[in-house]
Amino acid sequence: MMQNVTTSNEQTLRDLNIISRLKSGDQQFAKKFFYGKNNNGCNISRFRSKLIGQIKHTYHYELSVEEFGNIVYTHLWDNGTWGVLDNYAGNSSLFCWLEKVARHEVMRVLEEMNVINVSRERTIGNTRLLGSSVSQDIWNLVITDLMPKGLHKNLLMASFIERKSERIMMKEFKLEAEALRLEIKKAETTLKDKLIQSGSYYEELVLRDRAPRNIDLPEEYIRDFDKHNSVKNESSPLADIFGVNLDKENINDKVVDFLYRFSGNLPWTEEDKEIWRLRFIENKSPVEVAARCHRARSWLDTRYSRLNKKFKKAIREWWRIHS
Repeated sequence: MMQNVTTSNEQTLRDLNIISRLKSGDQQFAKKFFYGKNNNGCNISRFRSKLIGQIKHTYHYELSVEEFGNIVYTHLWDNGTWGVLDNYAGNSSLFCWLEKVARHEVMRVLEEMNVINVSRERTIGNTRLLGSSVSQDIWNLVITDLMPKGLHKNLLMASFIERKSERIMMKEFKLEAEALRLEIKKAETTLKDKLIQSGSYYEELVLRDRAPRNIDLPEEYIRDFDKHNSVKNESSPLADIFGVNLDKENINDKVVDFLYRFSGNLPWTEEDKEIWRLRFIENKSPVEVAARCHRARSWLDTRYSRLNKKFKKAIREWWRIHS
């Protein structure tokens, strides 16, 4: 028993010494600690190789020792404060704690860089309905099958199947604009919940994960788009497409819906449309898209770059005609 206590105390002292040396600004020690490759040395190699291997196996991305070290070092350094280390409570060894911290931060950074796409359980909040980019026949099948009779079903049919304008729906359902939008949002929430809970193939037809970024449209488009919350003139082409007085979340959904329809009308092959939509709209990583299309990563990157140039030219021309 005494030996176990002594071992535990020695481990605690070693952990505290590591933290102290890192906080002291000992650059030579920090270099060896974050980038050292000696498995018997005082460094993070004991869990680094395991995490790098897991990332390669799961996401087909080869993370270098230097890249891994940079991510973990930058996170712990915390702009020179080393404040992250203050969260270490000593309930486990420092290296066990660091492994969890490193795993979380490395995955976060790689996902932010769009080099991996982390699969998450779908919820109402992290998904969106594809709207009018889905054919009316499919929407009719989905809504008829899943939604119970009542106002919300009627609203979805009017919006997704009959494609009625907000003005017409306000008159038909005897609702003011804000009340109408609120009921439509409730109806969409109910439908998303039923799609996720049903586990049917409908989910893949009409539901998508929310893109973790705002859509990057050409500059002249964004300028008008950014002002859209204050636009009252219904003659604006953006008002016709997206609807006025929408919050940012709804605006982004409307833009995504528009982009699906717009890209569907471009003279591209079905493969090109899928590549562009997966990369640009759904924000999938190039590794994932290349694997899905059974193409080499280098081919995929070149193809997507060319498609994006064509898209920007087409959207600018569309804007010139409709503005």
